[in-house]
Amino acid sequence: MSRRDRRARATGRRGETVEPFIKYLRSMLVSPAFANLTPNGHKTLNYLASQWRWKNNGDLDISEKNARKRGWRISGASLRRGAAELLEAGFIEQTRQGDRNKASLYGLSWCEFFTDDKKFDYPVANPTYRWKNKNGSSRVIQLESPVAQSPLSGGSKAETASPMAQSAAISLTH
Repeated sequence: MSRRDRRARATGRRGETVEPFIKYLRSMLVSPAFANLTPNGHKTLNYLASQWRWKNNGDLDISEKNARKRGWRISGASLRRGAAELLEAGFIEQTRQGDRNKASLYGLSWCEFFTDDKKFDYPVANPTYRWKNKNGSSRVIQLESPVAQSPLSGGSKAETASPMAQSAAISLTH
């Protein structure tokens, strides 16, 4: 067996073409932001990742027509809701705002962007990793106490705020 055949056998590259793959970072998969995505968000993320090739990050669309051509069974409204959720969570970046005759374009925030100034409205060069900066919840708003503890001007003892202000942060669901 020749060296070339051994190498092809060891790497699994014996066929005519090599299938591209997308990397999902482990730190992304275990993040609270990823755990809080809805099934719609997960499906939209997988749909966008399925379009990714080495040099087209930033040129990914969420068109229902193209999704059906590619064999995905998801509605346009679900894709738009999923894209809005992914934008808020920081997993994708919008590179072009859609218009009447052109689609909105997106890119995966953990992959390198290849920008074209003529095509994109919002050029991004490096991975942004915005999902790392999020607290992990796109559906829950954290409210902090509006009243802080402050000492009285005349006394030596510090008086605290009301018991309601001392309670833990409140979370509201949409």
